[in-house]
Amino acid sequence: MATQEYKLEFDDPSNLFPQQKIYDNQKVVVLSDWDGTITNMDSNDWMTDNIGYNPYWVEGQTVDAETTAKGGVEGRSRRIEENVIILRQKETAALAGGEAEIRQEHTFNFLFKKMMDSVAKKIPLEECAQLLRANIKLDTGFTQFYNWCEQSGVPVVIVSSGMKPTIRAVLSNLVKPEQVAQIQIISNNVVKCDKEKDGQHWRIVYIHDNENYSSADGKIHGHDKSQAILPYVSRDKATRPTLFFFGDGVSDMSAAKHADVLFVKLNEGTHNDLMRFCRQEGIHHIRVRSFAEALPVVQRVKACGEDDARREATARVEVAKAMIGQSVEDVQVGIAEAEEASKAGDKEAVGRAMGVVKRAEEALEKAKATLEESVKVLLESARKGVEV
Repeated sequence: MATQEYKLEFDDPSNLFPQQKIYDNQKVVVLSDWDGTITNMDSNDWMTDNIGYNPYWVEGQTVDAETTAKGGVEGRSRRIEENVIILRQKETAALAGGEAEIRQEHTFNFLFKKMMDSVAKKIPLEECAQLLRANIKLDTGFTQFYNWCEQSGVPVVIVSSGMKPTIRAVLSNLVKPEQVAQIQIISNNVVKCDKEKDGQHWRIVYIHDNENYSSADGKIHGHDKSQAILPYVSRDKATRPTLFFFGDGVSDMSAAKHADVLFVKLNEGTHNDLMRFCRQEGIHHIRVRSFAEALPVVQRVKACGEDDARREATARVEVAKAMIGQSVEDVQVGIAEAEEASKAGDKEAVGRAMGVVKRAEEALEKAKATLEESVKVLLESARKGVEV
């Protein structure tokens, strides 16, 4: 991983959120989350654990590696405790009538600002960028994926609840500097502060400010990612491109349901909230562990060219094929979990496991029907193509 110096650049404070570039006349557009998707770990969590909430990290002081690591563990425990509070409040609010019942201090954007402020009080963003570049693991398959997209004229847009300057810094470990500059990043941003006057080196600025933005998802996450994909969704069928979306977490849910092909990125040893959401809501998706696994799917859809019906049907076939295999696996896992719970006499766990089985069976039947219908469209398209 690259460790050479990187010159971090702040955006013009008067133009933190330029108007989104819409890629007209494109038949395929890729949008992707950043943290936990292109990266294999959350860069903001890393900063919070190891710097902001690390009790041994003091600005200007050098601490040995063992003490730093110990502080990182303590910082992670504190962060997780605060995240649990948010999750519990969300569950309680849902039962009480929805997101509007959540107190401001229990929203993601309130807590995320608190976490980022804890980092900003201790270290300039320029130093954060170097530490992130040295420590954040990335999906190396993204390089191959992006290079193909660039050569094939497929736009790639990063849609993130993170901060644009640090995203660009870490992204420079995967692709060339000139490519970083070309990739459209729709995310929250950062402004530089006066440490003596403001008590911190920098502060996060949300793209969808809590006071001025009406979307529930914008108020909760500081960034409603659906706003990046809806300009394409709202187009008439003749000009609407096939939309691919990559994600892994809660903040991806608003955009994920609008994608034609949704890739859920799995990372070893981490809980995937987006996959759980898709299972519960019956949203078809393809689970991948690397962008390299997703590339052949995008290539097959792109190969359909200007034939809109064939391209749409091919995308549906790809998702349906994946869903059939995933649903069968989910049924098997659910049955095994139900059997284990039954042996332990845990009726509640048995019920939850059988609920997973039931939803997987429903997803399986839906995928089969989608596959059959889409194959018919492809066959009809093939017949037209060979008529003389």
